[in-house]
Amino acid sequence: MGELEDLKGELIEKRDAIRFGIGAEIKIQAHMLNPEMVLDYSRNRLDRLTRVDLQETTNKKLKYKAYFDLTKRHDLIVVYKVFKSEVLIITAYKTNRKWQKKLLGRSQRG
Repeated sequence: MGELEDLKGELIEKRDAIRFGIGAEIKIQAHMLNPEMVLDYSRNRLDRLTRVDLQETTNKKLKYKAYFDLTKRHDLIVVYKVFKSEVLIITAYKTNRKWQKKLLGRSQRG
């Protein structure tokens, strides 16, 4: 299975054990997002999950960066730490796809 299916499976399996990490709600509000919306996407809107990057793996946890379709122009990016018994939301922020593509294009050229 790929990373996308792995994370979807973990989020479905541990739906009731998805929580915010220490200071995560403050970080999310600093990015002008509603923490309840982030929880809603993590628990109920997995059909909008489009891409997942595995960032770190240890024997106790996996760290994922997940991309959700928020609107036509924006993505919601959520960083998760997946443990055996729970999933922690580390941070979440919104990004503009147009700028994201431009930045990725420049970094791949350089």
